[in-house]
Amino acid sequence: MAAVHLFLSPHLDDAILNCGGVMHDLARRGERVVIVTVMAGEPTDDLPDTPSLRAVKALWANGQYLISARRLEDARAARTLGAAVVQMPFLECLFRTARYGDGSRAPLYPHDDSPFAEYDHADDTRTLLLERQSPVRREVDTIYAPLCADSHVDHRLVRDWSLVLTGAKNAPALKFYEEYPSNGNKITVARALDFYRQEMPALTLQLESAVLDDDAVNAKIRSLRCYQSHVPVLWQTLDVMEKSIREYLLLCGEGQPAERLWKVSANTPTPDDGTALDIIA
Repeated sequence: MAAVHLFLSPHLDDAILNCGGVMHDLARRGERVVIVTVMAGEPTDDLPDTPSLRAVKALWANGQYLISARRLEDARAARTLGAAVVQMPFLECLFRTARYGDGSRAPLYPHDDSPFAEYDHADDTRTLLLERQSPVRREVDTIYAPLCADSHVDHRLVRDWSLVLTGAKNAPALKFYEEYPSNGNKITVARALDFYRQEMPALTLQLESAVLDDDAVNAKIRSLRCYQSHVPVLWQTLDVMEKSIREYLLLCGEGQPAERLWKVSANTPTPDDGTALDIIA
């Protein structure tokens, strides 16, 4: 039976944006690839007005943010790579609110820097997500989750869920993927790795550089072209997107196209130092 590889994606494009080449290679070898997008829920039309929402709306077509359209784009992008998709109903942090007793709602992450601060105590998404079992019932070989190089709240939530899903005996292996474009900044990546050293000393992270051939690179770019509604938000045009992605892959592979993963395993304590986190590059 083919191995199952489960890619946890905070938003509708994160997994393919960061692991599309790896997905293509796995599917090409006959292994099963499943993308689970966690924050794929449709927001209501009566969201409280916030600076963050206004800024993002200015980039959407006609001021509309249609999650239904983005879900279809995500499914098409996955098919180009030979992957299946599972889309969960949680909302992106931009749309999450807390309800008062009088029925009014307050935004939980109203400003551009809000997603990079601490979790809002009124945000129940963390509790609800961490209680969820894997949506894939077949035995999973490896789970892939964000490294959290940019420390976005949604990425942190999905990362924490991956640690729950892989924390038991005989659980799937876990690999973190570096996120574009934060992984282009060595200081940002080093800061993320230092977080694991300080806060999760029982883990070992070992760098895996997945070198991509031309077919894998081209497949990744074809899949990203499916995100017609979101390309203008990130790159303005398809040509700029392709150029940026090709340059980013070369940067990751130090001259040859690659995507960077960090294999996570339990760190065996030693008598001399039972708390050190090994970062193996």
